[in-house]
Amino acid sequence: MRNMNSIEKYLHDCLHNNMFDNCAVAIGNPDGEKYRYLIDNKELITDADTLFDMASVTKILSVALPALILADQGRLSFDAKMGDFFECTDEKKNITIKNLLTHTSGMGGGAIEPYAGIPENAIQAILGKPLLMKPDTNVIYSCHGYMVMGKILERICGKALDQILVEYVTKPLNMNHTMYLPIGNNIVNSNDNKKETGLVNDFNARFVGGVSGNVGVFSSIDDMSIF
Repeated sequence: MRNMNSIEKYLHDCLHNNMFDNCAVAIGNPDGEKYRYLIDNKELITDADTLFDMASVTKILSVALPALILADQGRLSFDAKMGDFFECTDEKKNITIKNLLTHTSGMGGGAIEPYAGIPENAIQAILGKPLLMKPDTNVIYSCHGYMVMGKILERICGKALDQILVEYVTKPLNMNHTMYLPIGNNIVNSNDNKKETGLVNDFNARFVGGVSGNVGVFSSIDDMSIF
């Protein structure tokens, strides 16, 4: 690897400017990991198993990859429509699985606070929101689309999304430090409230219990290097 001093200096500058509390960086290629750099803070030492809030990487880990596997098994068609799984408006019933996975559904990602803690009601609230564009005409990044897609996977598999993550991703890859709703002391707090360690930094996901298709997974540098 070429000299990484500039990257390390940049990371320490970010830490000094309170852009994050801890940091774990790994760089590799198909032959394996080639570089790793960890930064601690005074409250938590960063090691190979320290858990970070993976934010929207959750979409890949818990939804996109399991969806591809289910499609390969013949259990999911990318041409299947939302109307096959939910009662929804005419403008939404023909949105396809492909649209949901590729952010071309026209759905957005606003707050769903009134439906706190009631997952099914939250999904119905999302289904009731107007589209931001006609499906399949453009790309609009959509957390709501992935929340809906996560629920579709649950209905196909007959189990919760955190169990789907284990069955299709973390267990086969031996990613033993990748999970929803982690408990322990070795977790980087991504929230302003420093007592909220292990809680995802996304209110929509919190309102459905912390297990959601858009965000919610925590993982370590070791596990992400495997992935």
